[in-house]
Amino acid sequence: MLSDRAERLIAAAQARAVDFENPKLLGLPSWVREFRPWQITAIEEIMAGFETGNVVVLDAPTGSGKTLIAEVVRRLLNERAIYTCHTKALQEQILHDYPYAKVLKGRQNYVVGDEGVDITAADCRKPSPCPYCPSLSVCPYERAKHEALAADLAVLNTSYLLTEGNGPGKFRGRGLLILDEADTLESELRRWISVEVSRGTCLRYGLREPSRRTVADSWREWLDDAVPRLKRAGSRIQGEDLRSERERNRLERLVTKLRDVRKELVETDGDFAEGRPVGETGWVYTGTDGRVEFKPVSTRKYGRLLWGLGERFLLMSATVISPGAMLDELGWDKPYTIVKVDSTFPKENRPVIFKPAAKMTRKDDESGKLVPALREVIRRHAEERMLVHCVSYSLASYLHGELLGSCREVGVECSTYTGSDGKSAALDRFRRSEGGVLFAPSMDRGIDLPDDLCRVVVIAKIPYPNLGDRQVSARLHSPGGQAWYTVQTVRTVVQMTGRGVRHKDDHCTMYILDAMFDDLWSKARGLFPSWWTEAIKWERI
Repeated sequence: MLSDRAERLIAAAQARAVDFENPKLLGLPSWVREFRPWQITAIEEIMAGFETGNVVVLDAPTGSGKTLIAEVVRRLLNERAIYTCHTKALQEQILHDYPYAKVLKGRQNYVVGDEGVDITAADCRKPSPCPYCPSLSVCPYERAKHEALAADLAVLNTSYLLTEGNGPGKFRGRGLLILDEADTLESELRRWISVEVSRGTCLRYGLREPSRRTVADSWREWLDDAVPRLKRAGSRIQGEDLRSERERNRLERLVTKLRDVRKELVETDGDFAEGRPVGETGWVYTGTDGRVEFKPVSTRKYGRLLWGLGERFLLMSATVISPGAMLDELGWDKPYTIVKVDSTFPKENRPVIFKPAAKMTRKDDESGKLVPALREVIRRHAEERMLVHCVSYSLASYLHGELLGSCREVGVECSTYTGSDGKSAALDRFRRSEGGVLFAPSMDRGIDLPDDLCRVVVIAKIPYPNLGDRQVSARLHSPGGQAWYTVQTVRTVVQMTGRGVRHKDDHCTMYILDAMFDDLWSKARGLFPSWWTEAIKWERI
């Protein structure tokens, strides 16, 4: 028997001439031939959620069709929406699936001027006449922005939305904001608020690091010197060439961000013990080796920069883990609705085998014990591609060196990379190879390896956030820090195991070799999604 709420929802759908048996009536693309039962249920629950509030969280794993669910909700609400994601590839995927959508990227992505010249819309001079485009109507960025503003579905990245929405504000006030990969909103917001002054900039303009890195008064003194110094430096750049123009613009943006940090520090008093800021308004200094960087400890108070941009919000993620904790970090303290969808992939296709081989902690680093365990896994799956999550470049390099010989013995290619600039090339080689093992420090999310591109995933070390990072340490020791720390860890574990199973007919075997998973499981079993826990197998040594 349907609940009263469900009956009201169905009645409302019927009143709008919606027939879930016939997607064509909704005006959806031709590839949408039918709705799956869980999609209909999710759509109904989301619509009911918007009857009582303006924030709904959709917790749905890979393969559940989140974007289709969101688009149907948009159409039922009859709203113009903004869809946000974090990569250009995902933006293009949305455009491929929904051709009527309009994608807008940052200015630097639109080439202007003569073909082959490295000039983008970010170099345009406004409001003064632009030397690269005769009018705004032919500027590729302005045209794309005009189309996105007029579209029923505009696809932006999160950083652009925050910048434009809290600046010119033309995208502000849409009836619906669809925020995909919502579990990353906290980090995206923190990245947008944080400010970094590169070592090169410090050297060029005579800036040194604050004299005392953990004392807020020292930061204020540094900012009081740096802001006018950089402002004067920008005004002294008189050239009209492109290089001079770019440097003036860069310094202007940097001065604005530094002023914002200085304003925030007015609210904070006293000394900062290592990793322990005063109150939730605190910041931390994370610069090193001549580089100056300030980060907020918590993003709670900055959530207003997001929530003020629209009327209704649909947050979606495959790894929500804890909707309350996620929304708390974004400063949302009002009612919300959570809608959950279980995995539609057979659990037999995605086993997670816990095989504790080594205790990997900062105090007890048993990396050497990982080697024979990994050697056994490599031999067991010699003919299949294997991704080994290593959480650090040092661990990846160590395991690669120790197991290179073993890989050669079974005829398996073995590779890794030593910096972020080598990640893309290493992944391309891995995809092109006929098989092999990739020791990867930073591929827990945003990596799509379906079918034979990856049949084995190994977690060599549980990905606890790095306490050597001052911001992480400060957040851990601030209110709610332990819960935040645990949620981040669980979320990354689930993300790591999701790289290889991308559709219902796909299959991949996952191994967890770090004995510290026992500790995480005992503390946070309830945080793991039920569809994930049903696939665990215990294989004790």
